[in-house]
Amino acid sequence: MVAFFGGAGLSAQHDPGAGPGRTVFAAPFVEAEALALDEAGRALGLPPAYGMVLPVQAMDEATSSPRGLRRIKVCSEGALAVEPFLVDVRLGWEERLVLSDANTLEPIVSITRAEVPASGRVALPRAFGPCCVIEVVGGRHAAVEGMFTVAEVGHTFREASWHKSDPCEVDVNCAEGQPYSDQRDAVVRVGVRANGALIWCSGTLMNNTAQDCRPFILTALHCGLNSTASDLQDYKFYFGYQRTGCGSGPADQTKYITGCHRRADSNDGGLNGSDFLLLEAYTSVPSSFDPYWAGWDASSAPSTNGVTIHHPTGSEKKVSTYAMNLLTSQWIAGGPYSHWFVKWTATANGHGVTEPGSSGAPLLDANGRVIGTLSGGTSCCVMDGCGLPGSGPDQPDYYGKMSFHWTQNPNTAAQKLKAWLDPIDLGVPALDGSRSPCAIGLEERSLPGLSVHPVPARDRVVVAWDGPEAEVDLVIWSVAGQPVRRMRGHNGAPLGVGDLPAGSYVITVTAASGRRAAHPVILLGAP
Repeated sequence: MVAFFGGAGLSAQHDPGAGPGRTVFAAPFVEAEALALDEAGRALGLPPAYGMVLPVQAMDEATSSPRGLRRIKVCSEGALAVEPFLVDVRLGWEERLVLSDANTLEPIVSITRAEVPASGRVALPRAFGPCCVIEVVGGRHAAVEGMFTVAEVGHTFREASWHKSDPCEVDVNCAEGQPYSDQRDAVVRVGVRANGALIWCSGTLMNNTAQDCRPFILTALHCGLNSTASDLQDYKFYFGYQRTGCGSGPADQTKYITGCHRRADSNDGGLNGSDFLLLEAYTSVPSSFDPYWAGWDASSAPSTNGVTIHHPTGSEKKVSTYAMNLLTSQWIAGGPYSHWFVKWTATANGHGVTEPGSSGAPLLDANGRVIGTLSGGTSCCVMDGCGLPGSGPDQPDYYGKMSFHWTQNPNTAAQKLKAWLDPIDLGVPALDGSRSPCAIGLEERSLPGLSVHPVPARDRVVVAWDGPEAEVDLVIWSVAGQPVRRMRGHNGAPLGVGDLPAGSYVITVTAASGRRAAHPVILLGAP
């Protein structure tokens, strides 16, 4: 429920002279335990862990300073980075919780009272180095009321090169990614918590036929196989984590939201189906993230060219290109033909492949629609570079098909992907993405009793509703989220639609009072 934003300009509030407060130490990191945990996850098909969650060895309340700062230092000896997990977070009015670099006291992220969930649970991002500083910052002259408890600490033990991908990978802002600049903003880095391990995967913010901006994230089931309901509270979804240029420029890690519900999955153990996991974030995606809700194609038609966009090893966003007819394939011998077989091609700025951390990334067709999600494969930058005989840049990867996700996995009807991405049962095989699908979604002050008939309709429809409003604004939207007609309408009066192409649409009705509702309609077109 918490969105974390960058804390530019907050350093003026810090007072190094006030001292760091007390220090909380994580329990000692035992490498053998971490490697055993990692190996157990890999046996289930999970990506390699980059970190391990450790309990705190001692919990000390931070001290108050005369300047109104409540500060605590959090350390895990030998960690490449630390990732605090807080409980019982309470903030007073106009107070903020700030995570800072332990050496420079430069702020990394800041949250306000309004952004703390009712549970009081807050998962903070990583701070590089073995220590970080957490503090409650109040007004300059106000007494600090805020409190928090450091419950656990994520200890990064892998990625000594700061989770950089292999050198053949292509930054998403290179020329190869430009045709997919919208879809780029739908792809997120997923910070997974699973049975004490911390893992990177990739995912996609997905559109749905209700076009209501629900924050659905599609990834791979094998990424979350070991995650409990409690673990899901600490998942992180990073938006816009990409270099500003091609091979250069900074990458912003401050745009992310935390916590999610598990909505649907392939119920196949990640092996005997198409390996998908649909999550819904606790909170809506802030417009400041400039998000894009990706479209999809569940028709099973093979694509001849396109890309995947992903976060290999959790690094900045990359793009890999294919220029081949996708082939239907099995993920494991003897399993169903549930996957796309794809090989990557060299391009002007590299030879993009996939790596651990890319799991769950979308496979996009030439129209920019998601047609699959990555399960794995043997592609990598150099021959035998994946640690597998025969691996290399010309070797294949396998993506669970959207068409198999849709209705064909060994799961219940409520777990089919169609139930969630086609919630109004339009029955369409494909849907375009949108920057602003919320324009179609229902608002909290709905117009009651809205009806549209006949359905399907050929040359006219009648829109009726309950209430005193005699006239309303009507907009007919395509399933791609584009308005195709705007008009004024009277309660119960027929509207001519015979000139519109056959297809599925949504009609939104807005009254002068602000009450609003939406209704699907299927048009048959002129006879």
